[in-house]
Formats: sequence, C-alpha cells, structure tokens
Amino acid sequence: MEKEKKAYLLSSWHPLLKHLTTVDKTELSYQNENSKLLSLETGRLLKARFRGFSDEFEHVVACHKRLQIYSSQLRRRMIAEIKQVIMPRYTRFFEKYSKIKFSKKNTEEYLKYPPSRVETMVDSLFTATSSDLIF
Repeated sequence: MEKEKKAYLLSSWHPLLKHLTTVDKTELSYQNENSKLLSLETGRLLKARFRGFSDEFEHVVACHKRLQIYSSQLRRRMIAEIKQVIMPRYTRFFEKYSKIKFSKKNTEEYLKYPPSRVETMVDSLFTATSSDLIF
C-alpha cells in the first residue's frame, strides 16, 4: 500500500513542484537600477511559473476530484500526504513572488490560487458523489 501511495504522489503531485523552483537573484532583473519594475524576461519567467503550476494543478484536481476513497481514515491520510508534497513549497513560492509586480494587467490571473485556496481544493478531493464517478 505504501509503495502504491508513493507512486501515486510521485506521478500525480510531484510534477507540480517543477514550477515552484526558486528564481535565482541573477535571473531577477529590473528595467533599471532604481526601478521596481521587472524586466520583460523576468516577468515572463514568473508568469510562466505561476501559470504552469495553475494549469497543472487544475488538471490534476479535475482528474482526481472524480475519485472517491470510502475510508475516511485513508482519505485523510492521502490528503495530508498530498499537502506535505505541495503546500510547503507552494506557500513559500507564492509568498515570495506574489509580492513582486511581474504583470501589468493580469496579476489576478496568475495569483488566482493563494495557498489557502489550494489547500481547500485538496481538502475536497476523493469525496466524489455518484454523479461524479467514472464507470
């Protein structure tokens, strides 16, 4: 059972982490020395990381919300393990980079999943109703 849970976490949830890598200070460049505006390249880098996480997270949640785990104890353990995989890194990433103005127009699009929302969405997994189930 433990081997299967680990395989599930590695195949489904660990891929999200590739979007949450730290942006090295050398990769953060600004339009000029006194500016708080990021360069176009740096803004695109952060946009890509936020969008990549959001898109992949939405896909994983959409696939897994149709699953049901009848054992409440197992369901709680699975949710806790998913949170252990993604929440610490996502929270650090979000808190660090959401404070930086990396988009002029669509910031809310990139920041639509604050950590509390991600956690709530993970908490709702594995409780599909009969109409959600795949047969």
